Amino acid sequence: LLELSDYFVSPSTREFALDQIQAHCFHFDAPVLIELSYRYHTRIFFRSAFERLVKMPLHKLTEKEEKLLGDYLMVVVAKVKESILESRQIIACEAPEIKHHYPDCANNVLCESDWYAIWWNGMGRFLLDGRHELSWDEAISRFENMQFGDVGEGCRKAMILQLKQGDAYRQGENLIKITADELASRIQELDGSL
Repeated sequence: LLELSDYFVSPSTREFALDQIQAHCFHFDAPVLIELSYRYHTRIFFRSAFERLVKMPLHKLTEKEEKLLGDYLMVVVAKVKESILESRQIIACEAPEIKHHYPDCANNVLCESDWYAIWWNGMGRFLLDGRHELSWDEAISRFENMQFGDVGEGCRKAMILQLKQGDAYRQGENLIKITADELASRIQELDGSL
């Protein structure tokens, strides 16, 4: 339908076809959607397709999909994935510091010691699990349900709240969105370089 809209110079048909693709975008592979975005100069589904592409393992891309994306986009995706992995590794290894202990905390030293142990054995594992990568929110949800040993309940609640509110922990998601928006803004400029 998109090709026909170009052939017959029909903007309404083009818009209808793009709306249908957007409505059913999860039926299309991310590389196909990105290629359609560039070919038809549209940003409608580019960000969601780019997000899906970054989250999928690169080894699962077929040779045909790699060609659809082109060298430039493959390098961008690899750099974004590497930045996200590096960020996750740093977060996994550096537990946030308990800055204030609550009255129900029986022993501040044991509380901190257990907090760090639970962080490394829980959140560290959740963030770096190569077989089943979890999003930040999924990792927090699982982390929340762990046993916290001698960590005081007030300290535990405060730290979980800090994790849920922390923008620093969502850097990977933000990087994907920023990169996708930057690439989408350059769709016409990059046309033909895919």
